Amino acid sequence: MQVYQSPANYDNTKFDAIPPESTNVSQYQDDDYFQPLPRLTTGIKEQKIIIDPPPENQQHKELPLYLTIGTSLTMSMMSIIMLVNAFTNGNSSTI
Repeated sequence: MQVYQSPANYDNTKFDAIPPESTNVSQYQDDDYFQPLPRLTTGIKEQKIIIDPPPENQQHKELPLYLTIGTSLTMSMMSIIMLVNAFTNGNSSTI
C-alpha cells in the first residue's frame, strides 16, 4: 500500500480502505415513491381582439433634380480642389 505524505506531514496509514459492502448501500427503500411538486396552472381566458388594418402606402415626394445632382457635384468639386491643392503643395515642398 502506497502512503501519501501531505505537506503538513499527516500520515494516512491509520485510515482503512472502504469495504465493498458499504459502497453498495441503497439510498431509497423499495416503498419510497417519487412525489412531484404540485403544478399550479391558470386557465387561459379567450378574448376577442380587434386588430387594426395596416396603414395605407404613403406617397413619397421625389426630390427635385437639382438637389439630387447638386450633392454629387459638390462632392466631386471638393475632390478636384483637394487634388489640385495636393499637387501644388507637393511640388513646392522640399525634403
